[in-house]
This record gives sequence, structure tokens and C-alpha cells, in this order.
Amino acid sequence: MKRWPIASFLFVIHTSLVLAFYLWWLRSTGNPYNDLGWLIMAFVDFPIFFAYLPLVDHASGHVFALVAVVFGGVEWTLVGLVFDFARRSISRMLVIRGHKNI
Repeated sequence: MKRWPIASFLFVIHTSLVLAFYLWWLRSTGNPYNDLGWLIMAFVDFPIFFAYLPLVDHASGHVFALVAVVFGGVEWTLVGLVFDFARRSISRMLVIRGHKNI
């Protein structure tokens, strides 16, 4: 967490969002349109959703939640790593510019 704070933060946010929606889904099982709510997670995991769509095409919400945590978590961790590396390189560049060459 200390080394990659943005990646960790995005992973935790994504996982807690999926788990919160999963708990909501478990509590409201009487509604026949309840599974349509998983489309929200499809929009959150937009680019990678097409990769795991064949796995969860006719699956229950239990499987969808598990697959969304794994694939979406990896996706948002990679996005966070890009931002962490960019932040590190910018901060190194600013430190190098701050020192005078003698």
C-alpha cells in the first residue's frame, strides 16, 4: 500500500463497490429484475467487461460478483499502477530539477 497508494486505493474502492452491490443483491432476491443491476458493474468495469462477459453470460449473481472482483480488480489495479508510475516519475523529475549542478 505504501509503494502503490493509487493502485491500492482503486482496488479497495472497486472491491468494496462490488461487495456492497453484492450484499444489496443478496438482500433483495425476490425481484425478478434484480440481476439487471449487475449492469452497473459492467459500466464500472467497461473495457475488461467484454473479456469476462462469456464467463458470466448466464451465470448467477454469485459468479458475476466473484468474476467482477477478480477481473475488475486487476483492471483497476493496473490503471492505478499507471498513475503511480506517472506520479513517481514526475516527482523524481521535480527533485532533479530542484538541485543545482555544481
